[in-house]
Amino acid sequence: MIDPVFSKYASPIPLFVKRFSKSPITTENLPKVDIVLITHDHFDHLNKNAIKILSRRGSYFFVPQGVGDHLGDWEIPEKKIEEFTWWQQTKYKNLSLTCVPARHFSGRGIFELVSLLM
Repeated sequence: MIDPVFSKYASPIPLFVKRFSKSPITTENLPKVDIVLITHDHFDHLNKNAIKILSRRGSYFFVPQGVGDHLGDWEIPEKKIEEFTWWQQTKYKNLSLTCVPARHFSGRGIFELVSLLM
């Protein structure tokens, strides 16, 4: 699974960034998900509630450097998180994964939220 967000809003404050359509499934109805790939930490790509539910169900998380701090703050066990720097590679079963750089701002916080509203 990539960037799971199942909430009605993709923002820390409801009403700012509402989904265009209803999520086709709830986190409670998901089948077991072995691995979760997180691309970056924007609110519409990294949802605390979804991450916590997936972690309780046994999911393992592959994340770019820095994103693991958020998961740690949310009490996701360190052994369930693999954090990558650019060009770092790993394998999971038959899947090869490479963390590549992208030109897309990544950051969370009140200052980022305020800048989005202006």
